[in-house]
Amino acid sequence: MWNNLRLSRRTWLKTLAASEFCALVPAVASGRNQARAARVEAVSAYLKTLARPGGGYARDDQTEPHLTPTFAVVGCARLLNLDLPDRPALVEFI
Repeated sequence: MWNNLRLSRRTWLKTLAASEFCALVPAVASGRNQARAARVEAVSAYLKTLARPGGGYARDDQTEPHLTPTFAVVGCARLLNLDLPDRPALVEFI
């Protein structure tokens, strides 16, 4: 029975590649999580620079808060699961 069981070169290489891939998956996933966390942190830091007194947000070159950038910041924060500071003032501004 065992004499008839032979692996072709192609089957052996596919098996070897699959085992190498499975060994790399945790490392790749870990690297992706770290990279994502770094990107989220960078976006969060940028959004904080857009905050203006009064609870709203504005573009870099604006001093007064405006609804359009404020809605954009709220949307970004929601997508990235970020908490926005001074939420009651933000709600009042909107």
